[in-house]
Amino acid sequence: MIQRLARRDILAVIILLVSLIAGCQRYGDVSPEAYGYAKALYSACNRRDEDGLSDLKRSIEDVSTAGKLNEREANWLLEIISAAESGDWENATRDSRQLMEDQVKGR
Repeated sequence: MIQRLARRDILAVIILLVSLIAGCQRYGDVSPEAYGYAKALYSACNRRDEDGLSDLKRSIEDVSTAGKLNEREANWLLEIISAAESGDWENATRDSRQLMEDQVKGR
């Protein structure tokens, strides 16, 4: 009986740890094109550059329509832009940085 509990507890801890480690990465892999946009987006958000943000939004929409960014990548980038447009520059900066960091952590 005690052995069963110990095994079950160990299994639960292992599952929890794997879940936590896997859950740390918010964004999946992105193309080099999307990574470049994430870098530019981080810079624009960090400087609170509204004009640069507008330019990036148009550019992301254009390259997405042209098929150079997949829908998932475009959505991630546009969600970050939306946060910045609503005045949440800190979260937009953090999220754009997280997108870039997840590329390193995911490899």
